[in-house]
Amino acid sequence: MDLEDRSCRSNLRLCGIPEEVLEAGLPTFVNGFFKALLPDILVNMLLLYRLHRVPKPKHIAASLPRDPLLKAHYFHVKELILLRSCTAKDLPPEFTKVRVFADISAATLQHRKAFQKVTEVLREHRIPYRWGFPIRLIVTRNGTTTLLLSLRVQQTHHLPNALKGTGPKLECCLQVFNAHYLHAR
Repeated sequence: MDLEDRSCRSNLRLCGIPEEVLEAGLPTFVNGFFKALLPDILVNMLLLYRLHRVPKPKHIAASLPRDPLLKAHYFHVKELILLRSCTAKDLPPEFTKVRVFADISAATLQHRKAFQKVTEVLREHRIPYRWGFPIRLIVTRNGTTTLLLSLRVQQTHHLPNALKGTGPKLECCLQVFNAHYLHAR
């Protein structure tokens, strides 16, 4: 899992690009999208490799387009693309449905699914969080950063002080799963 995640750390997965954009036109479409996201970036910084569509998993509907995958030459450009894709406004109409994700291994996705109920409640309460390495949920609240390392279903009702007062739904969720945590600050 670790080796696979490290080998694809500069990869980006693009969702929502229609199949009508053929393989031959895909580089032009993707470069146009990235230029719309990052209008001030130099063209020579947008070096992209191995742009191709990946096969669809069996459980995905046939009507949905296959996701293009690519490798960004510069890691900081990849991170900038991920950051701007979340906050981009006023994109041209052909790019409004395109979403950008970091390409991570299936094993890491499975581990992150364990935190799904917690992340849903965090989003609901507008509490910022991010993913750490290898599989850590990093929650920042009131100037305190808490690392959620794992979730174990137990009956212990111990909650990090930094996450107390976040509302009954989040507190209940974390208590039921007995979040194993560390304080970063």
